[in-house]
Amino acid sequence: MYHSQTAHQKSFNCKGFTLIELLVVMSIVGIILAVALPRFPFFDDISVRRDTRQMAGLIRYLNEAAVTKKLYYRVKFNIERGRVDVEYSRDGVEYKDETDSSMRGLSFGDMVKIEDIILPGIGKIKSGEVTVLFLPYGFSEPFNLHLKGLGEFFTLSF
Repeated sequence: MYHSQTAHQKSFNCKGFTLIELLVVMSIVGIILAVALPRFPFFDDISVRRDTRQMAGLIRYLNEAAVTKKLYYRVKFNIERGRVDVEYSRDGVEYKDETDSSMRGLSFGDMVKIEDIILPGIGKIKSGEVTVLFLPYGFSEPFNLHLKGLGEFFTLSF
């Protein structure tokens, strides 16, 4: 009987961490990572490329939607605000704000800004608001949009 008591006592004398201690340490590490990771340049580069891809996707989608839905789309590039707004029209005269969340427009993050837009016949525009139309019969004004982020330049040509 004495032998079984010592074996029983040894099992309770094991050293280790409790579940609470492990959860506290994991919470602290998670908070540190949540604060520190967004400040690494690697993640800034990812956000710049993400914003550029979103803009390219929006332009491509608007061109296709104009043809398939037989609508006019007007895209307003606000260079100072770094904002792109989309409006639509059935007749090309009266425009309404787009209600579809995938086409409503977008705002660039802090890392990306619109550097300029080049329109044929007008040239390079570096400030103000520029409007581009996407027409229902498959034609749109050609343009080059230059985005700048973290010292890199991205060109979207349409």
